Amino acid sequence: MVTLKDNGEGVIETDWYAYESGNTYEKPTIWDNIVAFFTGKNANQNVVFENKYVSEGELKLKAIKKTNGVLKKGDFSFILNGKDENGKDISETVTNDANGNVTFSTIKYTKPSSEPYVYTINEVIPEDKDKKAGFTYDKTVYTVKVKVTDNDSGVLSVSAEITA
Repeated sequence: MVTLKDNGEGVIETDWYAYESGNTYEKPTIWDNIVAFFTGKNANQNVVFENKYVSEGELKLKAIKKTNGVLKKGDFSFILNGKDENGKDISETVTNDANGNVTFSTIKYTKPSSEPYVYTINEVIPEDKDKKAGFTYDKTVYTVKVKVTDNDSGVLSVSAEITA
């Protein structure tokens, strides 16, 4: 491990020595010497360290199918529509589990947005010949407005407002 320390006077000091040539010990004391030591080239006065800030967030939308009859896994289908953060269409159809739970795939975000992302969720109403006997289907279309903000912690804040 090498420790570099800024002495406050424009000089970077190190706590190690290394062979520069032959058996002569060399202790780099300024950035030019450090860069030259590692690269074998004379260094430019402007050494640049570039950092990339990355933030991420995600949303997992869920629903529940309630019925007063017997409910089996896969009895009903539900669709999620919208656009991802790059404007690409999202459309996913899923079915309920045996307890009526409906879970869509996780939507991931990598950048905040000044405008909310908007999705719709609704029950898929099949053609008459494919409907489950004795059941009615819910025609409600839910609108999900998702706000994505960055609090500079590397984790995007994702909140959803759902209306019918």
